[in-house]
Amino acid sequence: MQEYKIILTWEAIYDVTDIADYIEEEFGQQRADRFQSDLKEQMQNLGQFSTAFPRTQILYRGYSIHKRSFPPSIIFYIIMEETKEIHILRVLRHERDWENILLQRSTYTYPENEYPAGQYQQQFESDHPSYKQYQYSLPKGPGRYKGVNGKNMAVTKIHGIKTTVDKAIEYICNPDKTDQNLYISSFACSPETAALDFKYTLDHTHDCRDPHNTNKAFHLIQAFSPGEVSYEEAHQIGRELADRLLEGKYSYVLTTHTDKGHVHNHLIFCSADNITFSHYHDCKKNYWKIRNLSDTLCQEHNLSTIMPNGKKGMKYNEWAANKSESSKKTQLRKDINQTIRIVSTYSEFLTFMEAKGYEIKNAEFGENSRKYITFRSPDMSRPVRGSAKSLGKNFTKERIKERINNKLHRTTVPSVRNKLIDTNTPNIAGNIGLQK
Repeated sequence: MQEYKIILTWEAIYDVTDIADYIEEEFGQQRADRFQSDLKEQMQNLGQFSTAFPRTQILYRGYSIHKRSFPPSIIFYIIMEETKEIHILRVLRHERDWENILLQRSTYTYPENEYPAGQYQQQFESDHPSYKQYQYSLPKGPGRYKGVNGKNMAVTKIHGIKTTVDKAIEYICNPDKTDQNLYISSFACSPETAALDFKYTLDHTHDCRDPHNTNKAFHLIQAFSPGEVSYEEAHQIGRELADRLLEGKYSYVLTTHTDKGHVHNHLIFCSADNITFSHYHDCKKNYWKIRNLSDTLCQEHNLSTIMPNGKKGMKYNEWAANKSESSKKTQLRKDINQTIRIVSTYSEFLTFMEAKGYEIKNAEFGENSRKYITFRSPDMSRPVRGSAKSLGKNFTKERIKERINNKLHRTTVPSVRNKLIDTNTPNIAGNIGLQK
């Protein structure tokens, strides 16, 4: 049997991320990791058993959409026999109205552009003859094919929160995800009491009993390409996006998560504003406003954006390999951060990192030294540079040494818990409380 190529759309990739985040929030990271690992295996097995699963009554570009149940999700895919490809379109949670979602989607987007934008339609029709009878057009406008300078750009998504605002805020403020609360900001509220602050505003809205306004808050996610932006800059971009989008009217909590292979921002804002107490209108127009603001900020910061409409997909094994490489960099960052916390000098840092199994080169300073320190663990195929582009601004050798030195110079508040007080001094001896 000829092997099928498994190709994922951007929509499917971010569906998996959303479901994994939900599982981690409710049941812990171990369950979320196991779900992603098992899902990967199920996707790879589709090549052997693709026709064994039922078809829906919905077509995409002339191909029947099949569905494969994998609790708590359903995998939706099409089979292209002529090219031996399986395109995974969506991975949706069971409780979602999948029929409506699939019917509303007229086109899907892909991570890579294997064909130049101008030749895409002709090449696609050549590869997929059964599609010729269906009309297809690329979106118009600058930067819609390759983004800025032909790169991928930051992804933005938004969804409503109807019930557990406190749990959602607790999740995005997790110290393990925000470098011990280093990357948390807020406006017109405190992260600790944001859910109560949101409730106060919502209770004063003119249309608080309107059944159509069921969202208590909105959760916006902005994800960046791996290795492209430092944590500090990502957080700064997130603040600028929140301020330009919400215009100082809505309370919000913003966090930057550093525990994944790609840096991403989480913005949760109240669904009603603090000025007129009116509800935020979640519609396509405002979604495109978010996309455009995000793209503008990425260009201002000389970054890329992800707007991959009409692009050929990434093979699953390529996507999995890229994700694996990113996870190794994530582990390296964690090891560096943990080691900095327990050492007193730069030389101690190098010793501890070598004890963790890393081979380190170019760690010295001076005119004859190389610019970038490199780290390599036994499971890495090649060394990783300690550069702003590869790991982030906080992981250059200069910055690592600076972080260690700064830690040593932090002032501490002296403890007064065990300080003895002489009760015979004149200003204390006359205290009524002591005489009782």
